[in-house]
Amino acid sequence: MVFDTNTRWIWDAGDTKPRNIFLNFRRTFDLSTIPAAAPLHISADARYYLYVNGVRLGYGPARGYPYRYHYDNYDIAEHLRIGKNVVAVMVNHWGEGTFHQLVVRGGLLLQIDMDDIIVSDARWRVRRNTAYRQNTPRISIQLPWEEQFDARLADAWTDSDYDDAEWDSAVEIPPADVPWSGLTARRVPLLGNEPIQPHEHHGYRNCPVTDTHTGRPFTSLHPWRRQHRCRYRDG
Repeated sequence: MVFDTNTRWIWDAGDTKPRNIFLNFRRTFDLSTIPAAAPLHISADARYYLYVNGVRLGYGPARGYPYRYHYDNYDIAEHLRIGKNVVAVMVNHWGEGTFHQLVVRGGLLLQIDMDDIIVSDARWRVRRNTAYRQNTPRISIQLPWEEQFDARLADAWTDSDYDDAEWDSAVEIPPADVPWSGLTARRVPLLGNEPIQPHEHHGYRNCPVTDTHTGRPFTSLHPWRRQHRCRYRDG
């Protein structure tokens, strides 16, 4: 078992399975030396976004049933530094079943293997991320909620020097209430975060803009009423 017995599933003090909520979690720690390796193990329901000292490292976990749930592994040593560090995780809990996930409850599980082990417990700080709107429509019966983000409400919560003094303490989920079991490491590669730009494009300035219903030239800027026939080629 990769997780220590002191590592706990955590959440906030609110609803255990709210619809389409985004929660921010933080844990700071100090280092006097940088370890050669710092394995980090993480899982969440439904999905997590992992940051170390402001750098986004990954998204997961892979889909799985609650009785055979998945966790992901990272080595975060190259992102650590002497002095104050922070591991920050945003968890999006869907609160409704999809073709990806059975609905149980929200939770986060995390452990960093170092000389002084870091585990998810009540020492973590948590706050709802209000930059992500909660009241949005479902994309479809197969998929979860439409994502609507208001950048005006965002702040630098993933940085190590961010002040989280007014955040709440995380709540440890009692073992009897933990619905995930049979934790298994991811069997498919992690999703990449590499941006891909087109190598070249053709005819953009002369692209015809046509009404999608009549086929006649149309000048509206509304994207649902126009059709660009530009073709992009990834060299």
